[in-house]
Amino acid sequence: MIDPQTIRGIVNRIKARRQSWRVSRRSKNTVLVSILAVDQSEILDIIFRELSWRDYSYGPIMDDHQPPRPGDIWVFSLAISGIDCYLKFQDKPSGVVMWISIHPIEHPLNLPYK
Repeated sequence: MIDPQTIRGIVNRIKARRQSWRVSRRSKNTVLVSILAVDQSEILDIIFRELSWRDYSYGPIMDDHQPPRPGDIWVFSLAISGIDCYLKFQDKPSGVVMWISIHPIEHPLNLPYK
């Protein structure tokens, strides 16, 4: 299992690059926007303010595209406006943090530090 210090480090690194956060255009990622009636940037601001190392579920894992895209993938869960959400991002070597998934959780996640 990955140690809390490593998880704290990744959370701090991505928060330091808030201006480089991008969201995948997957249709699943529009569901939360519709439910909360706020724009995507407000959801990202909530994640920025509230995401903690304790919200960690698993990672890092490699990208499963063929060929794989560089950058570790991490999965967290966070309650956003009372809705438990699945958060998956890729920390790209370019400095971009690509939020692959930000949507209501579909299956329970193991949160080993909560």
